[in-house]
Amino acid sequence: MNQVLRRLDEYDQLKAENHQLNQSLAAAEARIAQLEAQFETQYADPTPIGAMASKYASTSTDPPTTDTSPVKDTWASRTKKNLPKKKFSTKQVETVARTFATNSKTHGFRYVYIPSKFRMKTKEIRSRLRILGFNNSRILDVHYPDRQIVALLIHNDYYDELTTLLAKHTIQQIKDFNPRDPMCLRDPKFETLAAKDRQQQADQLHVERLERAINFIRAPVKFAVARSFHQQQWLSDSHLQSILSRTELTTTPPDNPFLTNDDDTNVRRMSITSDTSTQTNANQISDQ
Repeated sequence: MNQVLRRLDEYDQLKAENHQLNQSLAAAEARIAQLEAQFETQYADPTPIGAMASKYASTSTDPPTTDTSPVKDTWASRTKKNLPKKKFSTKQVETVARTFATNSKTHGFRYVYIPSKFRMKTKEIRSRLRILGFNNSRILDVHYPDRQIVALLIHNDYYDELTTLLAKHTIQQIKDFNPRDPMCLRDPKFETLAAKDRQQQADQLHVERLERAINFIRAPVKFAVARSFHQQQWLSDSHLQSILSRTELTTTPPDNPFLTNDDDTNVRRMSITSDTSTQTNANQISDQ
């Protein structure tokens, strides 16, 4: 009996709490409705007056499109303002200026041969030449055509300046050196060849050195170098035509490609017609 009475009391207590919660919920809903009504009244559009009251006035309620948001002051924006302007070295400016210069009467290329006590890598040779004041951007190719002899490929316009520096450092130019001399064949396997065959081998090795140099020179200078070699009878017609046809950048085929001046031709893109991959010009400009 006591248990039944206890459960009845709990039921009456839960009923009273439920009634109280319903009243609180009703009061909260009424308060919300009151606040919503006040908000709509306070922020409602004002009554249009003057021109805005005209029936022809725009009814658009979109805000003005003028962007009044402040510019974001970030670290990136501050750094961008304070970035220094790129400065170009004297050598870079001179190199660009030569692009628009007219051809000189001495237009062409030549090799200058100087002695070397021991064999060095191309990078080391250029480093030493730079220390002595030589302009590496004017030296297009460096290689060893024979023992203790270094060949420097330059434009004829740089010849006077280069020889002046050679004299300044008491470096004797080897003027009577012949890169196609059979005496340059140091491999013992050529010793038993006849004089005619030895000359053919010397000529072939010389052509291979020239082609290797041309492959490392960037266009369009390489075309002018190849034609200069052809004019010096170092490259045959077929060799020159082969070089021009397998390069990535080549000129529009003229009537006579062997006499065309590369400064007057229209350079255009063409697909590579050989399996030779494009290589970085290790003997090109290293000081710009």
